[in-house]
Formats: sequence, C-alpha cells, structure tokens
Amino acid sequence: MKLHKLNNKRNERLFKKLTEGYRSAYDAGHLRSDDERRSDNKSLQRAADEYADKMYDAWMDAENGSEEAARYEREYRKHSNNANRESPLPIHMVEELEEDTEQLKELFGSSAEKMSDAVEDEENASPDPDLKRMVIDNQTSFKVFDGKPELAAKLMKELLKGGTMFKHLQQAQGDFAVKLEDLKKWVQGIGGIAVFAKRAAAIGSKIPEKGLPKSKMPFLPGPKDADQSYTAADVGDALTPGGKYNVDMMEKLHRHVTEKVDAPAPNTFVGMKSPEAQAFMTGGLNDGDPNDDVIKVKLNGKFAAADGIPTQTNILFPKALGMAMNGVAGGDLGAYASFNGEILDGHHRWAATMLNKPNATINTFALIDLDKLGVEKTLQYLTVIGNALGNKTKVK
Repeated sequence: MKLHKLNNKRNERLFKKLTEGYRSAYDAGHLRSDDERRSDNKSLQRAADEYADKMYDAWMDAENGSEEAARYEREYRKHSNNANRESPLPIHMVEELEEDTEQLKELFGSSAEKMSDAVEDEENASPDPDLKRMVIDNQTSFKVFDGKPELAAKLMKELLKGGTMFKHLQQAQGDFAVKLEDLKKWVQGIGGIAVFAKRAAAIGSKIPEKGLPKSKMPFLPGPKDADQSYTAADVGDALTPGGKYNVDMMEKLHRHVTEKVDAPAPNTFVGMKSPEAQAFMTGGLNDGDPNDDVIKVKLNGKFAAADGIPTQTNILFPKALGMAMNGVAGGDLGAYASFNGEILDGHHRWAATMLNKPNATINTFALIDLDKLGVEKTLQYLTVIGNALGNKTKVK
C-alpha cells in the first residue's frame, strides 16, 4: 500500500475537512458498527481510534510484504474500517489519489460536494473587514456607498477576482447576470476602479434617507405599460388652462373660497367614463376663475444626469450595474421629473447613466413644477390625473 501525497493544496484542504468530518461522526457514534453502537463509552472508542493510528504508522514503517506489515495492516483495518461508513477506504488513507476533486467526491460521496463549496468559499472569502460585512443580493442599494468611495473600490476589486462575491452578484442579477470578462472590460472602459468608486459614491450620496413610497408615485401616460390612449400632452393639459382638461388645484388659494379642497384618494376612479373622473379633470374650467389652475409643464424636458435627484431609496446596485454594462448612458428616461431634476420614475436608468456618463443628458416625458404646491400635494394631484387617464396606481 502506498499513501500518495496530495499536491493540489485545495484538494488537501478538502480532504482534511472530509476526514475530520468522518472522524467526528465516528466519535459521535453515527458511523459505528452495531457492536460499537451498543457501547456508550466514548473514551473506549477514542482509545480504539488512537490504537488504529499507531497501527497505521507501524504498518507504514514495516518492510513491505513482511509478516509484521501484514499483522499491523490487519490490526489497523480491524479498528479503523467500518461497514456503515460511506467510503470503502479507511479514514486515514487515500490510495492512488490524483489532483481531481471528482475523485474525492467518488471516495466520500455527496457530502464532498458541499465540503468542496465550503472550501471554495473559504478560499475566496475576503480578509477585508469592510467586505466581510458587505452582502450582495437583489436588494443591495447604492446607499451603502454614501460617503464611502473606498468601499466601492474594494468591492469592485473583489468582484473582478471572480470569486464568491462575484457569484453573489450574478445570483442577485438572476436572468440578467453579467459575465466576469464583460465586467472587466466595462470597468476598464469607464476609466478603472477609481472612477467606478467615485461614481457609485455619488449615486449613494444622492439617495434620500427616506424616499417616497410607491403608493405616492403617480402612474402617468408614456410608459409602455400605461394606457396608450393618452400621452404626456394630456397631463400638461390637465395642469394648465386653455384646453380640454384643467384640474381644480388652486381653490384653497382663491380669495372667495375658505374650504380646503384636496385631490380624491388614489384609484377612486380609473378612466374617464365615470362622472367623478370627468368632474375632476374639468374642475378648473368651472371654478369661476379659468386661469388660476396653472402648474408649469415642459413636454420632453431634459436634465443632466449629475443634476438628478432620486425620490426613492431602493436604487439597486446589481440591477443598475447590469443596465450600465448593457450601454445605458443618457437618452430617454421613460419617466417624468421636476424642473429641479427630481426623478419620479426610471431611477435605475438614471443610476446606470451615472455609472457610465454622469454628464449625459436625460430626456423625460415632461418636466413638472413640484414647488408651487409642494412635492407631496402636487404628487397627489398627479396620481389622480394618472387614474383618470386610465392608469391604476401601483400601491406596492
């Protein structure tokens, strides 16, 4: 019998874990023979193991083929072999073992695969304490990089190694998982890790501590999933006098009215068929002052990505990174924004643009003045306008 040395360090570590696992199970009684299971004396079992170790060493030292070697071998096998153990080989020996993890799996069964994954995770684990606390999943927000460009740099450096952290990124991206070589090319293309870190931290610094909930975000015409019977021009018409629509928004400011009038609750009606929707959308035409209900709107307005202001907190790093690597850099946001750059939707396209080209121009369906009535009040009216124009508010 010849004990072959494991030249592959990874397989050495894997084999060590496997044998330690079997020895622990053996000591605990899970791998004992029927006779051994009847004994509760663990000290005797450990003594037997120690005796087996000594017999193994003596066997290896004895002259090959001698009676002495045969006697030590019999004693070793008597005290170390176990009919209930999955592997046909003794715990302490591997014969003709090559540098192939698959052979370890054959020797030790399905548990080897889990052990192999554990060893790989251990090898790829980052020693950096910041990254040890870092979790990459489908909810990881750019907010973690707020004021921490060095953390963003460490993370990207770790991702480019293609280890465990990169696998977690791919899992978070799901069907749109990026490839390592593509990530390397993308990082090089934007100017390197330092550039990425600076831009990721800039995104994080813009994310508010408390964002607007989905239930308060208007669902207006324009996106592909909106009612295609209407456009952003209908929103502009509802916010300004002189057209088919004009929502009554200023009565609380009118000198003849003392009662405060708020917008209806979201989804009170959806579509223009109901009398309530028609009354709401034309209220400004019938309030005695046809020119007072004015909110400034600029159709197809634009703003620089660097001037954008997120209104939501869940701007997800894995999603935006994937979009950036697919070339999103400015162009149509597919949403509305304020004249100050406050983004009402399309946050991930904005973040992807910030990663690729912060000075790029972003196009919107329209820019809307959120200052005259205040952000919250204006969004209330925009939400109900979206309802009247056929779009049910997404409350989750």
